[in-house]
Amino acid sequence: RKLNGKPTRMTEERVCLLNKLGFVWFVGNDAKWFTMFKELKNYKEKHGHCSVPAGCSSNKRLVNWVSRQRRQYWEMKEGKSLIMTAERV
Repeated sequence: RKLNGKPTRMTEERVCLLNKLGFVWFVGNDAKWFTMFKELKNYKEKHGHCSVPAGCSSNKRLVNWVSRQRRQYWEMKEGKSLIMTAERV
C-alpha cells in the first residue's frame, strides 16, 4: 500500500481503530483550521448558508475566520497566498 507515492503500513483497519480511540489526526494550525471549518459547517446547518454577517456578535471568531478564508482565497487566485491550498477550497 502507498500513500503519496511512498510505502505505508497504515491500513483502513488501523485508521478505524485509531478513530475509535479519538485519535487527533491534525495538530497545530491544521487542527485549528478544521475546528473552525466544523464551526462553519454547524453555522450552515443552522442558517442554511455560509455568509456569516460581519456584525454577528455571537461568534466573532467565526466572522474573522470566514473573512480570512475569503482574503486568502483571493490571494491564492492571484498567486500571492502560500496559506490557502486547493484542498481547502
